[in-house]
Amino acid sequence: MALPVGLITVGILHSNNTRDIETDTAADATTLPALIGRALSVKLYYVEVTLPYIWMITICVAGIAPWWALLCLLSLPLAIKNIKVMMLYKQGINAYAHVDEATAQLQLAFSVLLIIGLLIS
Repeated sequence: MALPVGLITVGILHSNNTRDIETDTAADATTLPALIGRALSVKLYYVEVTLPYIWMITICVAGIAPWWALLCLLSLPLAIKNIKVMMLYKQGINAYAHVDEATAQLQLAFSVLLIIGLLIS
């Protein structure tokens, strides 16, 4: 159960580093988004935010986790909203400046719903 939550945590940090590519590069800070570029970095964010849902469905179908754990899927609209915001990266930094905060909110919602589901089961 740690992998999905961990991936969303990585998404928080990754979205922050994606937003800060220019300032990090100017400060000689080497980050993954600075190395791979903004377009690929945004695609990686999609994976970090969607894979937790695929993972949870897979482990529930496989019988590893209880079906109630899928309560975390109720946070999927937040993930979709964040992905849509990240897709605005070509419009400039201001278009997605707060996606790291929104991803933290996603992590909270996903985690709380997952915990509730596990407690119910």
